[in-house]
Amino acid sequence: MTAAVALRILLRRWYVAGAVMLLAAAFLAVSLRSAGVYATDARLEFLPPGGLQVTAQQDGDLSPVTSFAASIVTQFDDGRVLEPFATTSAPLYGVGVRQGVQVALENSGNQWVDSFSTPLVEIQVVGPTAQWVGATTQQIVAQLTAMSDEAQAADGVPADARITAELQPLTGTVEQIMPGTRDKLTAAAAILAAGFIVGTALAVWTDALFRKGS
Repeated sequence: MTAAVALRILLRRWYVAGAVMLLAAAFLAVSLRSAGVYATDARLEFLPPGGLQVTAQQDGDLSPVTSFAASIVTQFDDGRVLEPFATTSAPLYGVGVRQGVQVALENSGNQWVDSFSTPLVEIQVVGPTAQWVGATTQQIVAQLTAMSDEAQAADGVPADARITAELQPLTGTVEQIMPGTRDKLTAAAAILAAGFIVGTALAVWTDALFRKGS
């Protein structure tokens, strides 16, 4: 079938193609309105007994605290050994995740060298609503804290000598993430192109049925 023939069929059966394009436009409008997600990036810091914050550049020896934090993260992730999370990595929503959780020991190094300067656990949550993201984040923080206390209690560590976990200030804020203009244009072009192709095919099929019946 030539382009000229297809065009004539579209002109005759414009209502078929038009109906499909209207459906595609409606789907596009709904998709763009619901395209955004909600996300948060919280940081739970494990502190030595006494709650003093120290860094690798200070006198405090972080290695036992960091190892303990890593063990809690591994336990939370059901024993799966995950790649250390690099601070330069893309956020969950940036790699296409629309609902999910990532809990990992923060790696402040780069692609060549790992560096764990603080026993810091990064909690990423992305989801469809701010309420879901907020509640899930609180649940994860509470679970990690409880796991920490339970592990030390099982080892007989007195309460005043235990490693504690503290949510860092100014982290854990839930934000709405909307797609950029380029992403919206790409999505619009793809949906409308698909609508045009389907509409054209249905118009040709409808025209063939009418001609066969006449």
